[in-house]
Amino acid sequence: MSFLQIKNWLSGQEALWFLAWTAGQRRIYPSSSILGSYFRLEKKIQEHDGFRFDLEPEFPDWKNAFLSVSIGAWNHFFISLHESLAMGRQLLYPGHPFYPFSFLQLNEVPFLLHLEGSPIWLGLPGLAVVGSREPSDESLQWLEENLNPFIEKTPSFTVSGGARGVDQRVHQISLRKKAATVVFLPAGLNQLYPETLYDIRDLILYTGGALVSEFDPNQRMVKHHFAQRNRLSALIVEATRVREAKRRSGTVLTAKAAVEQVR
Repeated sequence: MSFLQIKNWLSGQEALWFLAWTAGQRRIYPSSSILGSYFRLEKKIQEHDGFRFDLEPEFPDWKNAFLSVSIGAWNHFFISLHESLAMGRQLLYPGHPFYPFSFLQLNEVPFLLHLEGSPIWLGLPGLAVVGSREPSDESLQWLEENLNPFIEKTPSFTVSGGARGVDQRVHQISLRKKAATVVFLPAGLNQLYPETLYDIRDLILYTGGALVSEFDPNQRMVKHHFAQRNRLSALIVEATRVREAKRRSGTVLTAKAAVEQVR
């Protein structure tokens, strides 16, 4: 596929999605100069409603990235994009009005986020609560005794990773209180992990919450995805609470990310 073909096929909005997707595929994680060029290019796309301009010499990194994308990869992206839109999902990129600004602080910025539900973080403060997949009775009791009244008294939303144990109990308590809760996934939106999330998915959406993934909708869970999603859980909220964790666990990684970002 030639760059000219891509230019002619894409609308301005599709171009922004494709730009973000390409950045993730090619691992163009931003230095300040790369991120700056991204926003300049995004502005030009919005102004021109498509790639009706020459990327050289101002944006050579982005042009090289586009030229490296195969026809097969492009087709996969385009089909996946429009399937997601047809299902009422949204795709967020840096500069999108729903994109969490705090994510731009990361060394590896998630250039494309798949959102199913409401961007509740725009209007309310958030609390991330994470912990063991095999929590003690004491930890579960603590959640019931402390998280319940917090939700009742504090306009906010909760965040966790949907895993069994503490994570799912956090989501369940929020849902019982009809409060918004956000799940950051280690897989795509079509491959929920763990599968028990399917049981509460509709209720999460009904109560104003969301499921968020930085992975392709059909991407299955892979172990290293847990660390990727944990960094997002810590950054989208104002505070993080850890309730029971093993020394080597995703919970500790979330806590580390929260400390680094003073959360």
